[in-house]
Amino acid sequence: TLKTVAKIDRVESAVFGSLATKPDANIDATVGGVSLKSIEQMVAAIFEKKPKIISGEIINIPGSEKGILHARLRLDHSVVSTRDIPIGKNDLDTLARQIAFDLYRQFEPFRAALAAARLGHKDDAREALRPIIFSGDADDRKYALWLRSTLGNQRQRELDLLESVSIDPKFTLALVSLAALERERKNFEASHVYADRAISSNPQSPMGIHEKGRTLRAERNLDDATAAFSKACSLSADY
Repeated sequence: TLKTVAKIDRVESAVFGSLATKPDANIDATVGGVSLKSIEQMVAAIFEKKPKIISGEIINIPGSEKGILHARLRLDHSVVSTRDIPIGKNDLDTLARQIAFDLYRQFEPFRAALAAARLGHKDDAREALRPIIFSGDADDRKYALWLRSTLGNQRQRELDLLESVSIDPKFTLALVSLAALERERKNFEASHVYADRAISSNPQSPMGIHEKGRTLRAERNLDDATAAFSKACSLSADY
């Protein structure tokens, strides 16, 4: 579901072989009847690469009422997810979705954040973006800042967008978003400046022209707005 929401086509899967009946029971994961250890050895021998091993457990912790389900997930020897949820209706499904997101975040942090944002899970999205913003390369950081700008208040939105533009002055997505922000503030002159910069950054993209049309429409300049929208459509029939 997360891959579909984020429009990702990579194939990644984790198979749980069986559910532990006791907290200290081992889960012996198999794929097609072949043990995980054997698969690891075959992959290492054939591809000369060490596969990453996903393991973990879900245990029932007794509580004052119905208790708590505690999940822990490891990637090789590092814990990548710990989640707790009160036992109730659909609790196991909810917990499985949560740890699945945490695992997905380890491999595709930006797309995981994008999926979470689109599903309305803002805290999960921010958590996935945090390491990219603090230690990612410049290109990853500008996209992470742009995505985080969609999650916060107007002031945080502006700060994130300005920082992403400082990384790449021709970052069309951020320039378009700044044009929209200034239009919301009724600061139409500044909105036009950002829209024009977006158009200059990528003349073949309809995004900047469309954003300029939106600002012209907000100013009630409908003839010029219509011309801008028509031009945007002429650049991309799917837009």
